[in-house]
Amino acid sequence: MCSVAYSSSWLSLFMYCPTGSFGFWFCPPSFFFLSLLSKEVALAFPIIAIGFDLVSRRYKSHENVLKYVTYTALVFLYFYLRGMKFVNVLGVSDGGAQQSTHNVFEIWEILKVILSSYLFYMWKLVFPFEFNAFITDVPDDSYYLFSSISVILLLCVIGFISITKRENITGFTLFWIFATLGPSCMIAFFGIASTPLAERYLYIPSTGYCMLVGYLLLELGKKIKTQKIVWAFVLLLCLSYLFFTIDRQRAWKDSLSLWEDTSKKSFYYGIPHSNYGMALIEAGRIDEGIQEL
Repeated sequence: MCSVAYSSSWLSLFMYCPTGSFGFWFCPPSFFFLSLLSKEVALAFPIIAIGFDLVSRRYKSHENVLKYVTYTALVFLYFYLRGMKFVNVLGVSDGGAQQSTHNVFEIWEILKVILSSYLFYMWKLVFPFEFNAFITDVPDDSYYLFSSISVILLLCVIGFISITKRENITGFTLFWIFATLGPSCMIAFFGIASTPLAERYLYIPSTGYCMLVGYLLLELGKKIKTQKIVWAFVLLLCLSYLFFTIDRQRAWKDSLSLWEDTSKKSFYYGIPHSNYGMALIEAGRIDEGIQEL
């Protein structure tokens, strides 16, 4: 639901952006708010909108200033409604933030978690071959942290060069990936979900990744004389992603298949086994469910 509403907000923004019509003021904010009510990752939408205006040199227009005010108001409305009806996530995170700012060491611990989470998610974007619905730990060894910092710095340099050369698409799609992964990486530190990392957070970032890969392959095709090589690589890449996507869909078919797969991959944790046991009982396999519980 979040991905559909989020994508619709962007499509409507691109469609109505040059016109400044009623659709420009109604459709993108409406779809954005719907996606925000579905998942917190939609908080990245106003940030990406600002990034889009910066790379396209449209940020000085009067319409865009009003657009930012509208999105800001919707974000405040969301947190107000959430504070009234749901668990106060801000209260949880405030406490963690106050405790984490006592000294430089604890701030560094926050950065380590966030940086390592970024590399984990970016790796899964490029190599989406081994997934687990119950990821309990954030990689925290020194080599992983060094790799994360190196990859992030490299991508930032590539994005900066793209924008300075006014090529923009590479820089914008990289910014999309970083911005949409931000809320998920914050969850890894604040611990407001059952697991610090989750594959389901990759739906929206994968949009930016697909745009980036598609654009780079098109540009590569223009520079290589033998375009059959490029098209063969594109076909191979799509087939590999298609195969693993279909294979993973089998796990997400229903609760029974999901928690059966998860309990095998997270064998030493209780939540996957308890959820699998409940799914077995609901499926009428009571004896197996009791044994799993």
